[in-house]
Amino acid sequence: MRGRRSAWTITLDSPTRMTFQRWLQRRKTPVGIAPRVHAILLLKQGHSYVQTAKRVGLAEYHVRKWVKRFHERGAAGLLEKPRPGRPPVFAPEVALHLVKLACERPDQKGLSTPESRENSQSFVQQLGSPLCV
Repeated sequence: MRGRRSAWTITLDSPTRMTFQRWLQRRKTPVGIAPRVHAILLLKQGHSYVQTAKRVGLAEYHVRKWVKRFHERGAAGLLEKPRPGRPPVFAPEVALHLVKLACERPDQKGLSTPESRENSQSFVQQLGSPLCV
């Protein structure tokens, strides 16, 4: 077999192996996890990094990264790290006010219905809230 061998020896206990098998068989497993798990299983069988990378469709660098994370954190290391995401567009109190407003019936609040509004500015004036500018 060509390519460098793993400097890490991959050991899988029975529960981890079963978890990996379930992840590979489930249809709802996130797309990124399946190749990582497959790579770990191939390396466990004795394949090289190069062979594993070609087989699972990842770069060799990524295979090494996921093996390192697997050794550091176990199966949880193969999951995505949480990302900060986009900052909120509205302040929390504005969002809360809008959700509350969306849950109420406009005709009970004395507001016009969305179909009869000419524009959003008139709707904001009807609200009369300092949160909506």
